[in-house]
Amino acid sequence: MKGAPIDRRSLGAALIVIVIWSTSFSFAKEAIHHLGPWLFRCYSMAIAMLPLLPFVRRSLVDLWILPMVLVAIVAFDQPLRMPSQFDAVGILYAGLLNGALVFWLWYYAIRGLGALRASWFTLFVPVLGAAFAAAFFSERLGGRELLGIGLISLSMLIQRGVSRRQAATTP
Repeated sequence: MKGAPIDRRSLGAALIVIVIWSTSFSFAKEAIHHLGPWLFRCYSMAIAMLPLLPFVRRSLVDLWILPMVLVAIVAFDQPLRMPSQFDAVGILYAGLLNGALVFWLWYYAIRGLGALRASWFTLFVPVLGAAFAAAFFSERLGGRELLGIGLISLSMLIQRGVSRRQAATTP
């Protein structure tokens, strides 16, 4: 592991993934508030499935869409609210970028970096999400958020120390 080269493209893919994961709900905040979390998720999942439709058999698509529509009708017991233009940005961001694209990039990163190295990047998601929300959306980071960031940073340092110690003792 110590001498293994790092594939720059895989590293770039992992960085893009953590940026998308950490920012997706910041961009979707207004849409979630306006539509409600269940309807927002329904719309974003429907959008996320669009790039995958050419790869799915028609009968499977029918089996997936019909239950989703029925659940939406029964669960909301009212006409579904149509998303506004501002809601559409959040839905598209959470659906398309945080859907098929992000998982393709993530598996690309795992293939190039290895599962262990790639898994370290997931620790950055809540830290970047909090920093992004504070910097661009005027969210306030309180004591709990700062404590969480500190604990994540401490766990990363501990993991790095353990990994180095293991690499030094392994022949």
